Amino acid sequence: MKYLIYYYPWDSDGYLFFANIFIKILLFTIIFSETNSNLKVRFYKVKIKDWNKKTIPFKILTIFGLIISVTIVVLALMQIFNIWDNAINVFEPLLGVLMIIQAIENWKTNRSTAYFSLFVAIFIFLVAIIILF
Repeated sequence: MKYLIYYYPWDSDGYLFFANIFIKILLFTIIFSETNSNLKVRFYKVKIKDWNKKTIPFKILTIFGLIISVTIVVLALMQIFNIWDNAINVFEPLLGVLMIIQAIENWKTNRSTAYFSLFVAIFIFLVAIIILF
């Protein structure tokens, strides 16, 4: 018997409600497309550490980062499956925005990671400009 174990973040205020629904739909799609009926899914709740103690700008950045991540995945799939041939022109700059968000989130805790994220964001923006023109 195979198990597909998925740990999903959960908070008492429901900030990540839509991300959880999206991931559950994706997982159940994988399960129903699986030919082996012995595959079972177990969901475990994982609390985000000190979510209620986080500031509102940090919560907004986290939610914005999740939305951008899902958008990047959808646009990348659209590019891969030739649904939209110019999707790379949209999701590549979004990758840079996501790296900037990660740099802001890591600025107080880990400066070297934040500097690396900023460097990668600048590189991604330069590549996006080169691809666009």
